[in-house]
Amino acid sequence: MISIVRSRKLMLTLALTLGAAACLLVAVVFIVSGPDRAAVYATVAGLPTAVVAAVAGVLAMAADPEPPVPPEQAVEDWVIDRPAELGLVVAALTRKQDTRNLVAVTTALTGAGGFGKTTLAKLACADSRVRHRFRGQVYLVTIGRDVRGPAAIAAKVNDVIKLISAAGATFTDPEQAGQRLGSLLDQGPRRLLVLDDIWHREQLEPFTTGGKRCARLITTRIPSLAGQAVQVPVDEMSPAQAQRLLTQGLPPLDPAVTTALLDVTGNWPLLLRLANKILAATAATDRAAVPHAATQLAARLRADGPAAADQLLGLSPGRLNIGNPKDREQAVQATIDASRQLLDPADAQRFAELAVFAEDETVPAELAAALWNGTADLSRLETDQVCTRLADLALITISAADGTEAAGNGAGLTLHDVVRDLLRAEAGPDRLTALNQDLLAAISAGLPAATPAAGANPGHDAIAWWKLQARQALPLGPPHRTSPPRPWRRSRSGGCR
Repeated sequence: MISIVRSRKLMLTLALTLGAAACLLVAVVFIVSGPDRAAVYATVAGLPTAVVAAVAGVLAMAADPEPPVPPEQAVEDWVIDRPAELGLVVAALTRKQDTRNLVAVTTALTGAGGFGKTTLAKLACADSRVRHRFRGQVYLVTIGRDVRGPAAIAAKVNDVIKLISAAGATFTDPEQAGQRLGSLLDQGPRRLLVLDDIWHREQLEPFTTGGKRCARLITTRIPSLAGQAVQVPVDEMSPAQAQRLLTQGLPPLDPAVTTALLDVTGNWPLLLRLANKILAATAATDRAAVPHAATQLAARLRADGPAAADQLLGLSPGRLNIGNPKDREQAVQATIDASRQLLDPADAQRFAELAVFAEDETVPAELAAALWNGTADLSRLETDQVCTRLADLALITISAADGTEAAGNGAGLTLHDVVRDLLRAEAGPDRLTALNQDLLAAISAGLPAATPAAGANPGHDAIAWWKLQARQALPLGPPHRTSPPRPWRRSRSGGCR
């Protein structure tokens, strides 16, 4: 079935064609037979054009709006371009494909955490060639490891349905939600759907139903999920790229110190940016002290990182073996510890408490304020100041209201999942459970009491959680991870998932 939007465009094109033909006919009659006869022909020839134009006008008033164009994906100013990988992604996304044989996933960015898969996906979304190919219809949605179970996955599909159609959806079954999404994608123009941080096949399946005109780009640590897609591995940066990320905004460093820092970070983007922000904090107060601080940082990371494993593997002293997950974990621990040394103990504790929030969710600033008001009696102004200090060390990212990275106070904050994993491991089950209780207590303080249900535990006060507004949705992580992981957070539609 042709949509009203397409019918309107067809009628407008037909009206323009008939109008041009009528003008040409009247001109010929005017030359051959004079103005009187030309006037008669003009009246007759103009009637079809007027009818078609009227139909187009009626269609223009019909309630079938153009699909909403999502905002252009912002790329943070600190990002270092990776032209080789980006070129492969753009080529895969913009090539012409036979829609009859279009694979479910077009392109996959694969690699371990912290290597820049999400950043590269954002670069692809912002690329002018990609935006031209899809006429701006580019949508990015983050899934994450903790999105498990039918209701949680369906809620993510519902979010995409709303992004594409501007109409809400309340499916609780992923298959039904996927069928609805597929039908919308089939009816619409070419689109690019970017699914960030896919961990399980059941997370992917609802997004790959139908939509023959829709390309899919996924980021994942599990290469087998890519299927027949073009796979672009995202590993360590090239030496030149790594050096640019490490040294941007800093005074000149001794080449030997720069080499030492590149070795102990393994050209790993996550660690490179953390190291850069540590040195930038020194530069903000005394630029002359940066070379000495860089030497100390390299020595600390070499001492606390996987030096023993390096020796066993025959690598250069202090060189990070990024292919070994245990080495990466130790390197992250050492780098985060170096960052936390620049925080006062109170700020370091507030940072640790962010482990309570769910993976890959933007935490609204008011929720962080509620948590820290309960744990440390901080005001909203004090919360914003703490967030700014944490962002200055790249421990968190502050997002503005439009979704771009903000230098100051913003609408929310995010943690890289590698950093979050470290915080949760340090906290342990008991502390995570206590933090969940602290946050729920802070939120429930503004909610009315409710009549206890029959048979309820008399030792607990009943709270009218259904009064919580959708905008106050809680991005809570599970109190502690067991097997399998179970999400404990409030969905955008107001229910728990």
